[in-house]
Amino acid sequence: MTMKEKVKLSLNSVCDGTLNKEFMRRYPMILQGLKNDESEAVVTVKIKIARLKDSDTLLKMSGSVDVKMPTSAKKQSVYQFNADDFTIQSEKPQDPEESLTILPFSKEQA
Repeated sequence: MTMKEKVKLSLNSVCDGTLNKEFMRRYPMILQGLKNDESEAVVTVKIKIARLKDSDTLLKMSGSVDVKMPTSAKKQSVYQFNADDFTIQSEKPQDPEESLTILPFSKEQA
């Protein structure tokens, strides 16, 4: 068995550095995903540590990196349903083409 170099525990060394590498891989995507001053992402680094059975000096560690990006605005609606056949009563959704507003354009405005 070869002797491994002793290093202090950090995100660069725990789990063979995979947590740090995963964060560094995702960091550019996080920055690109932030749309404006209001949006924010949440990065969670989780490290699980357990002592090996029958050992006073051995630990096992596992880790993960989880990223939650901003989501779109939530929309909530209230619907009435028919208790006999459980159909929902709602207005027919408007065709997106019908909701477009065409603004007049003249060369003088350009």
